[in-house]
Amino acid sequence: MEDSISPTYTGKIHPPYSDQISLLKTTSASSKAGKIFYAVLGSALIAGIVWFILMLFFWKWSTYAAIAAGLYFLIATIRSMLKSQCASCPYCGFEVGSKSLLQLSLNDKDLQFACERCYEWLVSDASKVRAFRETDVGSKKEFDCPVIANGVWPNECIVCGAEATQRLSARTFGVGLSSLLIGRLSVSYGSVKNIPYCAAHTDAISVKDSDNKLWAVFNDYSARRRYLYVNKLQFAGRQKNRA
Repeated sequence: MEDSISPTYTGKIHPPYSDQISLLKTTSASSKAGKIFYAVLGSALIAGIVWFILMLFFWKWSTYAAIAAGLYFLIATIRSMLKSQCASCPYCGFEVGSKSLLQLSLNDKDLQFACERCYEWLVSDASKVRAFRETDVGSKKEFDCPVIANGVWPNECIVCGAEATQRLSARTFGVGLSSLLIGRLSVSYGSVKNIPYCAAHTDAISVKDSDNKLWAVFNDYSARRRYLYVNKLQFAGRQKNRA
């Protein structure tokens, strides 16, 4: 991937930032119950991983250690989930932190996360949720985003906004670690095609496979937002045509 210091952008796509600030509020009892259910599954997975690793060393107490690790994770997670908060996404209004394993807290300090519906990056800080901006980037060099099914790319170089003269692909190979616990080797492969570049730029985007999802990894936050923006416009156009 190219250097994260991007050249001056000369294109025409300038996604607006939301100025809205949402206040955190306590999640509902049903949301907490759902979170606890997934916490139980997560603790079982952790216990299984610990047991598998210790069994490789033929440790006779591996079962007890695995149970202890699972219970410790479960108790710590439930304590956190009982205090979980949620808020409206400043961009799309979706209630973030309510349905997923995302844990928002009144004590958050510049916690960066993504909205599960619109994928915009947000920040939870001191009981408020706001848009993640360029000033929040700091030393970050990678900005991931789920690859949108049937999505489109900007009709310009994804790096600088100049006329696109080439369309390239990014690929990834991954090994499913969870499958190794049951003695199977699972190899996943994914690719993203038609990434637009001008003659001066290539390889500004890589691809990774995480949680059975394909992610595009940008080296510039603005490029990530431009990708999201053109797909939002396309989705809005489809909805209008159906009406």
